[in-house]
Amino acid sequence: MWEKVKSAPVAISFEDIIVLPGFSEVEPFDIDTTTRFSRNIKLSIPLVSAPMDFVSNDKVASILAAMGGIGVIHRNCSIDEQLKIVRRVKECDVYKDIPSIKPDYTLRDTISYLKKLEEKVALIIDDNNTIGIVKLCTLSGSVRVSELTTISEVLDEVRKEQTVSKLININEDNILIEMYSNTVGLKPSLDSDEKLMVAAACSPFDYSRLKVLNDAADAIVIDVAHFHTKACMEAVKRIESEITADLIIGNIGTYNAVKDALSKLEKVDGFRVGIGSGSICKTGEETGVSAPTLFAIIEAKNALRELSMDIPLVADGGVTSVASALKALVLGADSIMCGRYLAGCLECPGPLLEIEGRKYKLYRGMGSLTARLERLLDRYSRTTKLISEGVEALVPYQGSVIEVIHKFVGSLKVAMGYAGAKNISEVRNARIALLTPNTRKEIAPHSVIKIDSEMFWELLKKQ
Repeated sequence: MWEKVKSAPVAISFEDIIVLPGFSEVEPFDIDTTTRFSRNIKLSIPLVSAPMDFVSNDKVASILAAMGGIGVIHRNCSIDEQLKIVRRVKECDVYKDIPSIKPDYTLRDTISYLKKLEEKVALIIDDNNTIGIVKLCTLSGSVRVSELTTISEVLDEVRKEQTVSKLININEDNILIEMYSNTVGLKPSLDSDEKLMVAAACSPFDYSRLKVLNDAADAIVIDVAHFHTKACMEAVKRIESEITADLIIGNIGTYNAVKDALSKLEKVDGFRVGIGSGSICKTGEETGVSAPTLFAIIEAKNALRELSMDIPLVADGGVTSVASALKALVLGADSIMCGRYLAGCLECPGPLLEIEGRKYKLYRGMGSLTARLERLLDRYSRTTKLISEGVEALVPYQGSVIEVIHKFVGSLKVAMGYAGAKNISEVRNARIALLTPNTRKEIAPHSVIKIDSEMFWELLKKQ
């Protein structure tokens, strides 16, 4: 038994490592975040919404695709309902169904439009490229311009100044215009018919659902907690020849899972990796079995390298920040699947609650008791499982998913710049270091009494 202990690998998590700075030749706005979700689906940003019923609906999936990512529609509903959600994404008119403006909008028209929106923020889309966002804000505008000035004219000034944002004042309104990039636009995720791309989750045992979704979605994401089983392998083997959409297998967490899947299956267009790392998952706690996402990425990447195969990896679980996302990309992930990171957004399903003056959204694991009670067959609640593997929770309200995704992209470009990488391929070359408990404390704010920005401004004004 001691030999088993001595030879055990280290199941590292996101908090165990840090990415080391690297020599950089580019500014953040020149960094290219293009990547792949699967063999045939290219993304402008490495962000994927998790197939959870309080996260991935048609609104989130449509905005995410318009901004260069992709959403995976959950299966905690009937086949007909899931199909309707997928079709709504496919039928989405960006300018009618997503808060967005064109560069030729005047600032007056833009402000009028923004005031009608709950979160006062919209995309700026030019020739099908998302080039930034515009929002009303409480900060005082630093530049006064004419209300007839167009968004395009402001963006030209931003480009000349080689910056990414401009805060301006129009009458009594303050408006912030932020660009994604001066040189690399974020192209929406579009299929061959110029429709927004969308993926759909499905159990490998739900043949009827698989057939229906295959004709509607761009990718099928096999949705089980532990794919590395005889039953799952055989189920996919029976239907893989009929699947024309890209097929993402998961979840898997080990070297052997990759090797076995590729030895038995002909069609694997991607792997979804990580078991038990989600913020609302308690599989590891309940069972003592888990494959943390970062560890699972390393295991899967090593297996693919040994087989000389280039199959994209989707990191699933535990990504609570852009820092986590960067670490996943450095160690081999191609895209990042997020649940908790997006769950607090306005567009996500579920009510907006106010408790003791603070706003929250409901969130739950797909293995939670309430979710299991709502369906008969899913990745957790087959009759062989008698325990709940997820929890119900509240998450702080974050506003529009537009702004959350925008911040993700901007922050990721900054992080990649620190790592010395101008694209996802180069970020693989970044070095990492292991963290000690003391180092972890040191790289976070410390030795001060923290206050929020509003209190800071109020205290400053009193001087």
